[in-house]
Amino acid sequence: VVSMKKPSLSTWFERVLFASLLLFVVFIPSVYSPFQTPKTLGFYLYIELLLPFFLILGYRSQFFTHILKDRFTQFFLLFLTILTASSLLGANPWNSFFGNRLRMDGVVFWYHLFAYILYLRLAFDQNPRFARKFLYGYFITMSLLGVIAVLQTIGWIPAIDKAFTSRSTATFGNPSVLA
Repeated sequence: VVSMKKPSLSTWFERVLFASLLLFVVFIPSVYSPFQTPKTLGFYLYIELLLPFFLILGYRSQFFTHILKDRFTQFFLLFLTILTASSLLGANPWNSFFGNRLRMDGVVFWYHLFAYILYLRLAFDQNPRFARKFLYGYFITMSLLGVIAVLQTIGWIPAIDKAFTSRSTATFGNPSVLA
């Protein structure tokens, strides 16, 4: 008899985090870099959709009581505080917070990146085996992208879009980064 056990909330959280490895692999013809606005907005949406699950799991596991004592977290929070203050006091606070419309790499991006790091830390704390699986998946994904970039550079496989050969491959093996 095969048991059809329903996955727990933490299992679903881990699966969605693992899927984040593919977030920058997806090729969209109108997006020629992984840091362009549509990709960044997709990352923001991804992080914000996971927030309620993170809060529930973090509360259940007492994650928030010990993460604030962690040196990395303290330094990152200090960095975000300084970044936010300098953005508020700078010449163009709007651009500092959201970045320009081509890159969207302002303070808001750093807050989302910090949230993503906390999500991973929670998942790794709850299941150390997931940490190993995630890192293996990361190395496999990045190795595959590197191989594709090398093969595109030497011409063994065609670039995804001939019109923008140095930029269109940025999301799926960027040979221009290898220079």
